[in-house]
Order: sequence, then C-alpha cells, then structure tokens
Amino acid sequence: KTRHYQAEDPAKITEYLDAKQQEFATHRKEVDQIIPQLVLQKSLGRKASEAQIYKGFRGIQTVHEHMYQKLKRGEEFFYLGIPSSQKKEQHLYWQWDHKRREKAGLISRALFNQDTDPAILKNRNSYRYSEARYLPLSVRTPAWILGYKDVTVIGLQSDDGMAIEIINQQVADSFRAYFEAFWTSSRPIK
Repeated sequence: KTRHYQAEDPAKITEYLDAKQQEFATHRKEVDQIIPQLVLQKSLGRKASEAQIYKGFRGIQTVHEHMYQKLKRGEEFFYLGIPSSQKKEQHLYWQWDHKRREKAGLISRALFNQDTDPAILKNRNSYRYSEARYLPLSVRTPAWILGYKDVTVIGLQSDDGMAIEIINQQVADSFRAYFEAFWTSSRPIK
C-alpha cells in the first residue's frame, strides 16, 4: 500500500501554462462578444438614482470635474448661493477653472451671496460664457448648489468641506426651478 511518484519532464509546466492561456483567450472572446449587449441593455434601462458624498476641497473639485465629463460645448451649469468666504487657494482654483471652462465652451451662471466682494463677481464676469450675480435675498449661508443635466450637488464650504452629488432628473429639475426663480429676480452686474 505504498505509492511511488516519479517527476515529469519540467517542460510540461510550459505546456500546462499554454493550455491555461488558450483557455483564457477563449473566455476573453466570449466576454468581448457579450459586452456590447450588456452596454446596450444598460443604456436602454431606466437610470437609477445615485448619491455620493465627497469630503474636503479635493472632493469638491472631484464633483466639479464630473461636469466636464457630462457637458458638451454650449451646455450650461449653474451655481446657487456661493458663499463669500473662501480660502485664497480656492479662489485661485476657480479662476483657473473658469479659463478651462471658457476653452471648453461651457456656459456658467452663478448667484453669489450678497456679502461677496464685488471684485470676485467682476472677475467671474470677465470670462466669456460666464455671468455672475448677487442673490436677490440677503441669505448668508456656507451651503451652495451646483446643477446641470440630471446632476445636483449640495455643497458645504467650511474648513473640512463636503459635497453631496445626487443624480436624479426630478431633483435636478426642482433645484433648477429654484435657481431660475432667483435668477429672474436678480440684476446683472455692470
């Protein structure tokens, strides 16, 4: 009842790997054929609502960057309730971003809190495809809203910062309605 083993030729290892590689290639071809069908089904299906939370100014930047992935030249986004107090490096980021936005041909409309320095609005209005105004109400809050297409972002400007990105057409439409009502009541800055 004793078993004896004998070593096989080491070249068999490469034969084994070649067989596994061939098997992998076969599976890869099958998956490549299925993927277009899955993509089609996903695009035809009802889009589910999503929500993500982003932290810090880096998170706010990430949420803002998503806009560049979804919007095409000539399309618009809006900001509602931009707070007056931001760190210097944040103002510099937004100035840099407006140059980028201008090159991309995206239209920006923004309503700032009334206590915002007029120089900031003058700067934002100096860019092509951009119009900044004061909110018609004297509301002072560190919260702001970004909206475009089916996306709404509710942000909080603070030391640690936070942004909640909601992808839902009904939510986006309702916040756009608020923005349009405030925009209509506001006056252009000269």
